Amino acid sequence: MDMKDKKATLLILLFLVGIVVLAMVFQSSSSEDGGTMLKVYIRKVTKEKDGVVFEVYLKNEGSEEMTFYCGKPMMFVEVRDTRGNLVGVYPRTVLDVLIKVTLKPGETYREEVRMKLPKGTYRIRAFAELSFDSKYKNPIKIWSKSQTVLV
Repeated sequence: MDMKDKKATLLILLFLVGIVVLAMVFQSSSSEDGGTMLKVYIRKVTKEKDGVVFEVYLKNEGSEEMTFYCGKPMMFVEVRDTRGNLVGVYPRTVLDVLIKVTLKPGETYREEVRMKLPKGTYRIRAFAELSFDSKYKNPIKIWSKSQTVLV
C-alpha cells in the first residue's frame, strides 16, 4: 500500500468515526436521561369527573437559549397497563401546524394533556416531539421518567 492509499484509508476511517460520534450525540439527545439540556416533566396529575389531566412541562435546563420547532400539541403522554402493554398515546389529535419555540435558560413550555381512562393503575411517561430544523427534519422525542398513577 503506497502513501496515497494510506491517506485515503485514513480519511475514510476518520469520516466513519465522525459519523459514529455524531450518531451517539444525536441518540443521547432523545434519551430519558440525557444529552440535551431540554428535559420533560409531568408536574401534576389531576383526576376530574370525566377523566385525567396531566400537566407536562418542557424545561430548558441549559445555560443558553434554545430554539426548536414542533407541532401542536408538542407534548404527549404514553399510557401502559401494569403488565407493560400500551394502552394509548394521548392526545390522539394533532394539528398540522409548525410552531417555532425559543426557551431561555430556566424557562418552561407547558401543555395540558387530557384523557379518559378506566379505573386502574397505569405506568405513564410523557414526551415532547420536536426538531431543531425549521423544516422539521429528523424530529426527536425527549422522554420524562416513568411514573405510576392510580385512576
